[in-house]
Amino acid sequence: MYRDTVQKLLDEFLKWCDLIKCQSPVTVRGKYNKITNPVRWLDDENKKLTLENLIKYQDHMIFRRSERPGAERIRVLSGVRSDFKSNIFPFISWLFEKGHIDSDWKNSIDLPPVHKKDPPILSDEKIDEIIKLGTEFGPGDSKWSRARKSEYRDALTFIARTGVRIGAIFNLKKEDVSVSTRQFKVMTKGSIKHLNFTEDLVKMMEERCKGEGKVWDLKVQNQQQLNEYLHKGC
Repeated sequence: MYRDTVQKLLDEFLKWCDLIKCQSPVTVRGKYNKITNPVRWLDDENKKLTLENLIKYQDHMIFRRSERPGAERIRVLSGVRSDFKSNIFPFISWLFEKGHIDSDWKNSIDLPPVHKKDPPILSDEKIDEIIKLGTEFGPGDSKWSRARKSEYRDALTFIARTGVRIGAIFNLKKEDVSVSTRQFKVMTKGSIKHLNFTEDLVKMMEERCKGEGKVWDLKVQNQQQLNEYLHKGC
């Protein structure tokens, strides 16, 4: 398959991710960016989309990223693995399920092994300190700005305590939260999951889950701001 054909199939795949798998716009956009890279490479090299060429693309990515100044091999290999597992492999499996290729190629592609140490786990106290420092009020903050920072602070605390993905909380509804059982229901990675939150969040969730509507007044566009507050706190 050449680029025009692959691009049309990629568009269909992304619609499937959006409408059938109910993945967030951020996730769908990320898949588009990551899968478009090998499509462009195939076009530049005048190659078809085949198993052999996908393996060559993996080698190309490892080499190209390794050439960057200050590149660490463990990060390079980890990044390539992530790109394939989270974006390219789902597209390949979809192509197989739809009958566009004769086998699921991901079973024939050996991803580079990555041996790394587990990162140190921060204590709840240290995480709380980071969130507090990142969202602390400044002398020039307006009443609206202070309210937004409080909203972000609560959201980040909830994420830190539960381990839920940032994208999963934007549309979390009050009726999907049970304070009595300390559980909440979210759509994450295309499926509904019932997760728990800790005792120290009960008071906050009791206040936030009164009435109807969303638990947090947040939109997908606010995800970058949440990340920036974490960076600032660190």
